[in-house]
Amino acid sequence: MSSANPAEGFSTHPRTHVFAGIALALLFGFLIARWAGFWRSSPDFSHGWAVPLLAAYLAWEYLADRPVVAVSNEQRSPTIQRWLQGAGLVAVGLLLAGTRLILEAFPTWPAILWLFSISGWGATLFLISRIYGWATARHFTFPLLFTATALPWLTWMEIHLVLPLRTAIAAVAAEVIHWLGYPAITHGTIIEVGSGQVGVDEACSGIRSLQTLVMIALFLGALLKLGTGRRIILLAIGILLALLTNFARTCTLAWQSAVHGAASVEVWHDPVGYAQMGVALGVLAWLAWHWGNDPHTPPAPAPEKVSRPVGSHPLAAAVILAAVVLTTEIGTKLWFLRDVTTQPAQAWQAMLPINHPSYEEDVFTASMQALLRCDDHRIGHWQNRDGARRAGYVLEWNRGDIARQTFALHNPEVCLPASGQKLVRARGMITATTGPAGTILPFRASEFADHEGIFFVFYLTWDTTHGRALTAANDDSLSSWLAFRFDEVRTGKSRFNARIVALAIYGTPDFDRAVAAFRSEFQELLQNPDTNQPNHDFLRNQTYLD
Repeated sequence: MSSANPAEGFSTHPRTHVFAGIALALLFGFLIARWAGFWRSSPDFSHGWAVPLLAAYLAWEYLADRPVVAVSNEQRSPTIQRWLQGAGLVAVGLLLAGTRLILEAFPTWPAILWLFSISGWGATLFLISRIYGWATARHFTFPLLFTATALPWLTWMEIHLVLPLRTAIAAVAAEVIHWLGYPAITHGTIIEVGSGQVGVDEACSGIRSLQTLVMIALFLGALLKLGTGRRIILLAIGILLALLTNFARTCTLAWQSAVHGAASVEVWHDPVGYAQMGVALGVLAWLAWHWGNDPHTPPAPAPEKVSRPVGSHPLAAAVILAAVVLTTEIGTKLWFLRDVTTQPAQAWQAMLPINHPSYEEDVFTASMQALLRCDDHRIGHWQNRDGARRAGYVLEWNRGDIARQTFALHNPEVCLPASGQKLVRARGMITATTGPAGTILPFRASEFADHEGIFFVFYLTWDTTHGRALTAANDDSLSSWLAFRFDEVRTGKSRFNARIVALAIYGTPDFDRAVAAFRSEFQELLQNPDTNQPNHDFLRNQTYLD
């Protein structure tokens, strides 16, 4: 094996580098465009915009000690190995194309985002290995996989890890406030003090600092070339700092609410959050810098010297990858342009009783809007003619794909338990109509319990453009759920207007009576929309008729 400089043997022609760069740029633009859809929809992942830049910087730093590669005169890989590599590339291409198609309709589906990303990472490593060798591909694996820090938690992790952590933080913080002399109790992730309630990063949000500090710990460990042991310790400390500072922030805001009133939480929310992140980042950065400058740390090993057989058609690999990316993106757009609906379905409109004497508007916070991203909203509570408690909301979207994901991630069965209500059981689907011989609307019914007793929530997500529900049939099985989602992809509908309507029925513990009350009172909420007015004007201007 000859001694070669770092650039020697990378390709037989300089244009291979150019095509490889173009192919990788297209691929990462392809990946980042899909990741960005999730970052825009989730405040917990606002740090995601910085991750590709940090990953690129790490890759640049890794160039200095990349393997020294020399092309040997050895024979090419055996035929069977090349066939296996080809089969692997075809599988990666199919996975990339299939998941991209699904993400057009469901841009924030965590499992599909991960599969899409894995296929992209696999394609990247394959291309690097074909042109520069497997040693080089292995060398750049960490900067490549570092981009995973910008991806969402899988659903089971949210349910079994993040939510219990937030609930535990709220419970301990309430105990601390109680020790300080202010009565405090918890409802899930909500702390109730005398003057109001404080949420642990809101009832439907995650621990933002945890996401960010995991990313920073991994970045600093790689940048400073710490040993594996210290990188693991730095990551563990980052997680611990996130939990401790988030706990301190929760205690501070709850204490402010107890002493100075609920309005003070809004005043102190951002400054305390910045202080929390500043302290955590400062401690983490100091520790990483201290270890990185430790004189007893062994020096980094010299670049590895390796040889590789002459690769077969490295330029073709770059061209094929670029073609797969372009074909997949163009094909996906064309697939979803097939929907040529020009006339809206039969119109109906629901309206909360805003002019009823007992109606009270509920606060719709900025964090709620960041999560839901609706174009219009109405949320409140009131009493019916018999004095029974009612609550509900009507949300409108001009982009139905956002509404579809909002319903999947932030429906009552997810959010109410996080705020302290107990989900007793899902009651399946019940129907309501928009009037005599009107549209049949399938509402999902759920039974909950709180400190006042049993109540029922009926909610519907509706595609107002095509006149169809955005929920699966009356079947909670995984197969039915997947079949519904894949049918949405098959029909190619991703751009449409949507509406979510929810109505909570209190004071009627019997389910059949609750359904009867819902159907009756839902008819009172229906309005005949003025087709010459946009929905948001209608919601604000119509009068409730008692």
